[in-house]
Amino acid sequence: MKATIPQFELSACTDAFNLIGEHGIDSARVAAEAAERIKREQEARIWREKMQRKLSECPGFVGCEPPSRELAGSVTVQPAALDEAMDFLTRRCHVGQVAWRKGLGLVVEVLPWRKGLTKAVARRKLARVEQFQLKFEASTNCI
Repeated sequence: MKATIPQFELSACTDAFNLIGEHGIDSARVAAEAAERIKREQEARIWREKMQRKLSECPGFVGCEPPSRELAGSVTVQPAALDEAMDFLTRRCHVGQVAWRKGLGLVVEVLPWRKGLTKAVARRKLARVEQFQLKFEASTNCI
């Protein structure tokens, strides 16, 4: 005697009894995420403009990439005004490496002061990434 399996008895009604979960668009969530994204972009733009104005007062200022609240930026200054620029920048933010860019001048990495950011953490964020090249000898006795 052959037993029938109940799930195959309604094979013609698969569309009517679709029990598979489907993901729909939650319009309230999408609108809230869009509003939050626009708010974050506006705050970031206001922050960049504020930092641009603040860093443009630096002696020997040539240009800058304004830092965000979390990521470091850079200020380009004329070589003749580097001492005054370093004094100005160290009073207003954490100062990192100084590098030379041909045709532009000296570039100083900066990270803005903020609550909870210690000097040690800022120093690690502004430190250059060390890259190592390791030479391994090829072994012919591979197992």
